[in-house]
Amino acid sequence: RQLSRPRRTANGLMYQLRQLQHVTPWIDWHPEDPMVGLPHWVFENPGTFEPQKDAYGWYRRWGLPADEDEDVMMTMQRMMSTQIMYMGKENPQAQYCNILRQNKLKKLQQELKNLKDLEECDLVLTITLVRDRSSLAQPVGHKVWRKLKCGAATLLRTFQDRYLNPSMGWSRNYHGYVFEQLNDGALYGPVDSGAIDMMHANMHGYNGMIDDKEIKLIQIFPQVGAKVAYTYDLGDMWAHMIELTEIVPKEKSDGRVTCLDGAGACPAEDSCGLDGKGNDEFYKAVKKGSINHREFLTALNYKGSGLRRFDATAFNLNKVNERIREAIRSNASEASGAKMFTMPFGNNDPSAFQTIKQQRGCSVDTKPSGWGATLVETKREGKDKKALAVCHACGATKELKTCSGCHLVRYCSATCQKEDWKAHKAACKEAKKTANKPKIREVD
Repeated sequence: RQLSRPRRTANGLMYQLRQLQHVTPWIDWHPEDPMVGLPHWVFENPGTFEPQKDAYGWYRRWGLPADEDEDVMMTMQRMMSTQIMYMGKENPQAQYCNILRQNKLKKLQQELKNLKDLEECDLVLTITLVRDRSSLAQPVGHKVWRKLKCGAATLLRTFQDRYLNPSMGWSRNYHGYVFEQLNDGALYGPVDSGAIDMMHANMHGYNGMIDDKEIKLIQIFPQVGAKVAYTYDLGDMWAHMIELTEIVPKEKSDGRVTCLDGAGACPAEDSCGLDGKGNDEFYKAVKKGSINHREFLTALNYKGSGLRRFDATAFNLNKVNERIREAIRSNASEASGAKMFTMPFGNNDPSAFQTIKQQRGCSVDTKPSGWGATLVETKREGKDKKALAVCHACGATKELKTCSGCHLVRYCSATCQKEDWKAHKAACKEAKKTANKPKIREVD
């Protein structure tokens, strides 16, 4: 609207583009960007941007409005013509979303000051595998859901890795994921993830994600009734609704992580045994009884389970809590080295994977899949980073102290350490013995 009268010459067109770049200083444009095929919100001031609801009444993907006049062909032509221009640099849409991310982070930091008292409380959250990922509609009839209790100060990354995925039955550190705050569309996720499906993040509009290692649960669940969408696997897009149903009073909170209730068995990773992918196909297959049981049970989260058939109604609270306990007793997942099936050239010997970049304090774990490929994952060794550490006994994240014997695990109290001693004793003594061994100096 601020452009002068259209000029038909090439010089006139370039003049108009420069004018448009001048009135959009929040974008670092490439000098040769034709500035066509872009969503209209890129040209709106992000400082005054107001998120908009989608057709189902939710704020999704930063609340950015859909462009009803979008020309699909022009958008595709733009992608092909500008991808080299912005190579090594974020495109205009990502730049815009990053400004929204920065604005949201400032707001979260300010709000956290008013939530200090609630950080000492426990939260009770209900997680439901919804029927449809677009509408987030609740399933009719059969439903897969869990009710979890954990500390309000838990980091979102820890919640996903050690509590949420194990309780549902998903694998740890295998796929990418994203949390969407449904009251403003803010996005949170593993920005450092090496999961192969993270390549789809931008395609789904997940630009400008806030690092989930920087956010506490209480910041996105500040009051009872708060809802957040959780999408797991950015290929199959398994959609969940997470709702805060209770804030436990401070005097009754202990930070102990536990699954309180639930129902239904988790779908198979990679939609194994289904005709299609995702929530709707799973619930349809359960209703029709059309699941391919043999294929279903080859999935990563069911392989080796000993099951002969998949029972969609199966739910064992003790087993769910055993999975959570196993997760809190192991190291935090190394997101940058997510699980990946690989076909090495030559043979499946572990030495074939030595070319994989290893981080300090990590090792590469390899397991044969049984069908030719090898499952590769980078795992952290030794003690967890302080920010991602949890109590080795109960999973709490507050006031942790390192075990004086092995110096590898942490506990939130002397009570938890005594409770866990029987299970930890052997490993503790072995670690202590290894640490006391004199180091042999190699001489050429």
